[in-house]
Amino acid sequence: MYYPILRGKAGEFEAWKNVGGKHRDKIEPLFELVAENGVSRDLKKFRDALHRSAGSRELYAIDLGALTPGEKEESTGLMPFTWLAAELSSEDIDFHAVIHLDDTQAQLDDAIFAVGSENLLLRIRGDELDPDPEDSDRTLRDWCTAHNIQPKDIAIMVDLGSIYGSDISSVNRLADASLRWVSSNGPWDSIILASGAAPEQISDVQKQKYHYIERNDAALWNQMIKTYPTLDYADYGTRSPEQSDTPGFQGPLPYLRYTTADHWVVWREPKDPQRGHSTFYDVCKNIVAHTDFAGANFSWGDNSIANPPGPGTATQWISYAQNHHMELVSDRLSTLGVA
Repeated sequence: MYYPILRGKAGEFEAWKNVGGKHRDKIEPLFELVAENGVSRDLKKFRDALHRSAGSRELYAIDLGALTPGEKEESTGLMPFTWLAAELSSEDIDFHAVIHLDDTQAQLDDAIFAVGSENLLLRIRGDELDPDPEDSDRTLRDWCTAHNIQPKDIAIMVDLGSIYGSDISSVNRLADASLRWVSSNGPWDSIILASGAAPEQISDVQKQKYHYIERNDAALWNQMIKTYPTLDYADYGTRSPEQSDTPGFQGPLPYLRYTTADHWVVWREPKDPQRGHSTFYDVCKNIVAHTDFAGANFSWGDNSIANPPGPGTATQWISYAQNHHMELVSDRLSTLGVA
């Protein structure tokens, strides 16, 4: 199974909405709620966006960790996961509630009440990982026991966060040590390795020239699967785990991050002084001209790049890139066994 980690923003919801039926049943997107306007408004915005992009009987993972602990939906007084589960049940949308080691008991109780103790996904972040755990360490198993959770019933995600610019040998050692630690505290329903290798900013990338960024998140998983053959894959797509939701007052220059087997192809254009984002058409022309372009029929994102409906904004550019990324990664996992 492939778990793309997506921000609960318009561009990434649109990217998922347009993933084709061939790959949708092989993907369980993990959507992170973005906290912007208070718990009630944020939950309702998230619910509405998921309704628009989800298909019936599809399974999602949902992370509400951005909300302040203890906050409740104001009109009902319900805890966030409980409120969301009730709202989504009418649409036949099921989800794994993402939990964390530092969640309060009230947050854990909310997740379990909303989806049951067998529909949880424990997400462990990089700063919670021990780079050299003792073989006898049972921290995770003890944590589960203390909260009446059975490891065998839940999925666990080792999320290394951003590995951009990191020494790949060091990252490999950390991933291996973390997976050995997690495995020794199992068995688990499934184990997922997540990381993101895209940079937070590309403002230093030269304009009007191809730039290449290695997909070290994929390379890491491809290496780990040799030792852990049942390991599932997660990534952040074309964005960085550390990427800000506010790119700046004027927004980014027209650009695309286009996923290939081993790297991202980046092309940037300056804004046109009179026509603004119209130079996005030039971005698209150069991506289509690249030898690694998958073809207009490969995905909705590829068709939108080959036949752009308009110059758009960063929201549309992200949706095209993320859609192509999810389709490509899912295809590679299902046909080649590599990310």
